[in-house]
Amino acid sequence: MECRDNYAFLVIDYFAFLLLTIMYCRLNGTLPFDADDLETIVEQTVLDDLELEGRFWQNVSPEAKDLLTNLLRKDPSERISVKEALQHPWIKV
Repeated sequence: MECRDNYAFLVIDYFAFLLLTIMYCRLNGTLPFDADDLETIVEQTVLDDLELEGRFWQNVSPEAKDLLTNLLRKDPSERISVKEALQHPWIKV
């Protein structure tokens, strides 16, 4: 069962990362982390905080920022679940 639990954990993390990346790119027009190699992108994803402030974000709705913030939580136990993400008000609009 442990292997199955780890698989589910990874799937949820990949879902959160993919949704975050797609949303960020669609809302901002850039990728959330910019690097030449995958290792650096993964490192930035784990260690760096994304800023949702500035001119690119001034016209983004609070609901969109809220969903991104909840997808960005570094602690997986605090991160929004797949079910919660799909029920989020920004997705429902």
